[in-house]
Amino acid sequence: MSLFGWWKKREEEDKDDLERMVLSASEVHGVPPREIVGTVFDDEDDEDEAYLDAELEEKKSKKGLWATLVVIGMVFGLGIVGLMKLASLTDKAGPSSSTAVAQAQANLAPPTPAQLPAMTGHEVSFSAPGVFNSFRELSPTASMTDRFDIGSTGDYRRLIVVTVDASTPKYTADSNYEVRAEDPTDYSPTNAEVAYMKEPAVVMVKSDGTERTIFWEHDDNMVIVSVTDTNPRDSIPDYVTTILSTLRWIG
Repeated sequence: MSLFGWWKKREEEDKDDLERMVLSASEVHGVPPREIVGTVFDDEDDEDEAYLDAELEEKKSKKGLWATLVVIGMVFGLGIVGLMKLASLTDKAGPSSSTAVAQAQANLAPPTPAQLPAMTGHEVSFSAPGVFNSFRELSPTASMTDRFDIGSTGDYRRLIVVTVDASTPKYTADSNYEVRAEDPTDYSPTNAEVAYMKEPAVVMVKSDGTERTIFWEHDDNMVIVSVTDTNPRDSIPDYVTTILSTLRWIG
């Protein structure tokens, strides 16, 4: 039964009780019910019954108002309890909305690129791709001031060989270039640029995709950077692009 239904039933029961009390008093005192009503409510005119009804209606109105206030109080109380539960669930579910937005923005931001290892010799320097992390310098010769190899501890098939030859100012006169140029079925030349120095270079590309060698003429020196890699998952073109974009003369 609803709360309003309960109050209505209660009001009807109160009215029946009042009527029974009037009839009982009439029998005990031997007077008509109208006189009992007039005596109780101090009204002896002909409107006693109407007055009784008015009193009952007033009581009903007061009780109805009280019931309404009770219902309103219950509604507010339930609302407050609901808000407290919602806040509790929100705290358990995770961070606040502002924190969630900040986290989402951080996830959308581009990742910070890893710092590439700097490979530095006596005359040249460049940033090697991250997979190359083993630097070994070879003894210089009368004409070669820089000689070093860069390997990879993760895969022995990766190797970068660097030489700087002061005796051969033109790549067309370099034996390493000539050997490749004389075998056009295996090698093809591609024009390139040493971006940092804004100077031209030539890249000899092996047809099977396992080698790319940079030939860079700089101030009567021949800089040769040869990248070989037989791991099919690696990308030699990307490696060479990284080297060309960071290669510079420091001697």
